[in-house]
Amino acid sequence: MTYLVSDLLELSKLEGSPELPRRVLFDVVAVARRATDLLLPAAQRKDQTLAIDASRALPRVVGNPDYIERAISNLIDNAIKYTPERGTIHVLAALEGEFVTVEVSDNGIGIPAEDLARVFERFYRVDRSRSREMGGTGLGLSIVKHVVQGHGGTIDVTSTPGQGSKFRLRLPVPHEAAG
Repeated sequence: MTYLVSDLLELSKLEGSPELPRRVLFDVVAVARRATDLLLPAAQRKDQTLAIDASRALPRVVGNPDYIERAISNLIDNAIKYTPERGTIHVLAALEGEFVTVEVSDNGIGIPAEDLARVFERFYRVDRSRSREMGGTGLGLSIVKHVVQGHGGTIDVTSTPGQGSKFRLRLPVPHEAAG
């Protein structure tokens, strides 16, 4: 119940204010590495491989690094939850045009095509029968979406049932950092 209330308050704060607090220029690679390191023990408990591939040459972005770390952590945590033992989770940070992209992919259970458009909605769960055993509040991906949008970015997902999912968040590079 505590997690639900906390997530609801966080989501309400994100939805109610277009500007995120404490906007600074920060290194997305460092943030992605922190999130990966934080969740590595959970992956190891399931004998999963959790690897990050991130170039050090990426430009910095403007925003709140704590919020972006929470968004990336949420994506990695979901990948761990929905990937079977001995599965693989891969985090990739790269530059795509004028965006720094962080991609979290797995070879887990995947998401049916009819559910893809709704996974970022509040309380939406693909498999309601397994929702209690998996934990969570059903708000995580909605929070991710609002965090990324609050940074002027986008989030999308591609998935194939039985083969895995790929979540990709894109954050704009400030013009002065792009050149």
